[in-house]
Amino acid sequence: MKPIARSGLIVAVPVLVSDCTERRTWLRARRPAEEKYGTPMVLWWIANIVALLVVIPLVILLANRIIRTGVEINHYADDILEHGVALSGNLGPVPALLDTQALVATATTNAVRYVTALRPLV
Repeated sequence: MKPIARSGLIVAVPVLVSDCTERRTWLRARRPAEEKYGTPMVLWWIANIVALLVVIPLVILLANRIIRTGVEINHYADDILEHGVALSGNLGPVPALLDTQALVATATTNAVRYVTALRPLV
């Protein structure tokens, strides 16, 4: 609404589109630097503050959790290596199990023959 003075009274009249264009032109001429750079720079500084106060600590927190987990996995890997080396010393006699299996099969066959031979005597 644009105020118009008539015979001592101020009457509000709807603003025409051309008046809006004139007003915008007047505002641009009045504050060119603020309108052109003011709002984006304020938003830029707000984004910088948010990045410093929220994003960077969040990234540090998540990186700390990942690094802590990696260190824990490294300790587990060292533990597995230590006990794996100790276990490998006890696996030396495993090839002898094949010989044991063959000897048990032979002993079973001989025991069956012996029991079969004793059956008629009893």
